[in-house]
Amino acid sequence: MATKNVQTDNALDDEVRAPVTKQQIIDSLCGLEKTAGFSIRIAELAIFEQLYQHLKGSEISIGEFTILRCIGLNPGLRQGVLADTLHVKWPSMTKLINALELRRLLKRVVPLNNRRSVELELTDEGQAMVTKYAPKFRAAESDIFSMLDDDEYRQLEKLLRKAAGWLQE
Repeated sequence: MATKNVQTDNALDDEVRAPVTKQQIIDSLCGLEKTAGFSIRIAELAIFEQLYQHLKGSEISIGEFTILRCIGLNPGLRQGVLADTLHVKWPSMTKLINALELRRLLKRVVPLNNRRSVELELTDEGQAMVTKYAPKFRAAESDIFSMLDDDEYRQLEKLLRKAAGWLQE
């Protein structure tokens, strides 16, 4: 099999290029940076990167905390309802719930009035975990969104809840 010779433009190879700036990259996105979906995705990545830094070394992940907090605020919540609300696939939610149950942070309860149903409740250890990490999550969020004033934050929160389909008007 013959090898194809690839010629390079020596002028480009020898040219000293100025470093590309963050703004140049943003300007080269051909308008994507002006679309809500793209901006939300990039913001999500930036926010989670900061959140991971704030919670480095924690014994609980962001997803685990979210699940425990939801169950703590809604004892008896069904797993499918939780999965649908958080947009988590049911098999993935089952794995998360199983892992939290193995760690004794939550328990499955079969209600007496409906033996086919399974409800989720926090154990004392699960509630202690939520109590321990809730202030850290609040502090991280406050820091991450410190560039917004209170009105901007409330507006952002409302718009995101609306986009998620969680806001009834």
